[in-house]
Amino acid sequence: MPAYSSSLPILTLVANDPDQSRRERSIDRTILLDIAPDRETLILSEKSTKYLRQTLKIRVASTNAVHWLYRNRKSTNTDVQGATSRMSTFVPRDTHDDMRENAGQNLHVVRRRVLSASSVSPLCLPMTSIENRLASAEGGLSLDIWSSMTLSTADKLISPRPLGPTHILIAHNALPKTNFESLPENRPLRRKKSSTLIFPKVLELPINDLLFALNVPNLSPTIPALPRRLFKELPRVFMFVPHLETFAELVVYLHTKNQAELFRKLVPEWMRDIMHPLPTAGSAVSMAESRGVGCRAGRFFGMLVSGSASDSSLDQDRPVSGEPERSIDFIAREVAEAECSLALPGSSADPLFKTTSRLDALRDNLDYIGYFGRDVWNELETCREILVRAVSWKAKVEGCMEKDH
Repeated sequence: MPAYSSSLPILTLVANDPDQSRRERSIDRTILLDIAPDRETLILSEKSTKYLRQTLKIRVASTNAVHWLYRNRKSTNTDVQGATSRMSTFVPRDTHDDMRENAGQNLHVVRRRVLSASSVSPLCLPMTSIENRLASAEGGLSLDIWSSMTLSTADKLISPRPLGPTHILIAHNALPKTNFESLPENRPLRRKKSSTLIFPKVLELPINDLLFALNVPNLSPTIPALPRRLFKELPRVFMFVPHLETFAELVVYLHTKNQAELFRKLVPEWMRDIMHPLPTAGSAVSMAESRGVGCRAGRFFGMLVSGSASDSSLDQDRPVSGEPERSIDFIAREVAEAECSLALPGSSADPLFKTTSRLDALRDNLDYIGYFGRDVWNELETCREILVRAVSWKAKVEGCMEKDH
């Protein structure tokens, strides 16, 4: 993970163990208990991590786009250094109400500066309040999409606490640029220039602290894992990710465990209709039969996504299907033929390449956070292998057509 300094808390992730391929780290339940002590019985039980994830997952209809999980925002050239501050006043508990009203005049009070994690603003539009809003790239202040996400009194009275939004995660995938701003000459005891960190692209999205810690095994084992939630504000935290593309969809999946929804957002509907029901890997046609051209296409796909560590091979230990007609090769040929028939003349966007690029990004993000759920990885790699072979079939068809002409 790149190193940099920020006024916001930065989530750090540990690297996967190279000797433990696709094996999740054990979730430290002490961290979960620190986040949600009101769920102590469940957290300290002997139930598996998979059981906890399924029990605590958020159940939301896929069509409910107004749910807080789907309220994310992208911004460019974002400055994260210009944090605002607030003043908290502490008054003795035995002070009368009328004295509290005049605390500034009649009492010796203690004040502290509290850093607000809400002041993340794009360049040239510094925030002067603690409101949770960002300025749009076009230059105007956009609507506050986080204001309704506060911890109400009703929520505090319920135990265990509902699994609602607790933090705003700010994801970025590139090192920030340094911008120097000149200060007025008459400013005493201040340096002439002030530097800020400008992030080219960031993605804001709400998370639930318990579900996030439960589904990100590589999260650094520190307590607290995330800043404490505030009463009227969602604390913001920074996190580096390999790819912003697919990360919002991945975060929703980590909260809901809705695997079908995840792949519906990444794979075009017409492709999914052909692919499903998915075959088990190695069915009818072995992986080695198309390894030559398939591997070359796979290596090319790896270059489509910057920093992608993907390859085109599947695990060899998956069961054999009893339906040869639904082999990976058969489905790949159908996808290739359908793509050729649907291709628009002059269109530069190849849906096969684009979809494979998305799956590569998802794969890298899953690997980075250390999530290795068997079901989601099997579907991911089966879909990807189908697309790799579809590109091979498409290349053969186009080559034959060129020879005919």
